[in-house]
Amino acid sequence: PDVGIVNISGRAAVVLSLASAQELAAVGAGDDIYLIGFPGRFMDTSNPAATFLAAHVGRVTNAGGRPGGFAANWLVQHDATTTHGTSGSPIFNGHGKVIAINAGGYLESDDETVAGRKTAVVKASPYKFGMRIDLLNAILR
Repeated sequence: PDVGIVNISGRAAVVLSLASAQELAAVGAGDDIYLIGFPGRFMDTSNPAATFLAAHVGRVTNAGGRPGGFAANWLVQHDATTTHGTSGSPIFNGHGKVIAINAGGYLESDDETVAGRKTAVVKASPYKFGMRIDLLNAILR
């Protein structure tokens, strides 16, 4: 629901290359990936400068976190240190092609004892995820 299309009249300064289906099918655990984005808490909004991050793919799964066939495996889990503001940022493979769009991070719930009572505490996980770039084909047609 938070994806949009922008039409540019004239010429774009930079046009990113999207990975092919063959390149997307080859993405797997341990692959080097790169993100560039504008982390909200760390950015000067009067003079925005992008942050570049190197990371690795943890695994590629379906929406339920399980491995499946190529068509269903659109969730790219990674270990980049991202924050609010980097959602929607491109995730690149080692050849500079966009393989996914950064989408968010996992939350974990732990039981802790606070003042003698067990309490569920929600914490941010170090694991993040992106959506495979070819999901955009449905709205680009």
